[in-house]
Amino acid sequence: MMPLTDRWVVPWLALMAEWSLRWGVVLAVLAAWLMMRPPRQAAIRHLLCLAALAAGVLLPGIGQW
Repeated sequence: MMPLTDRWVVPWLALMAEWSLRWGVVLAVLAAWLMMRPPRQAAIRHLLCLAALAAGVLLPGIGQW
């Protein structure tokens, strides 16, 4: 492969793939919890979904698996 792709593109693709997998786990846990025991108020459900989305944005800042 080209040195440019080896040095820049492949690490970024790996970071994006890991990020999307971890975000998928967060969203899957939220969806399972909302199906098993949904909060009664829509505002609480909305806040939980916003918290999951915010957590997904912050995932690259924490350590790797």
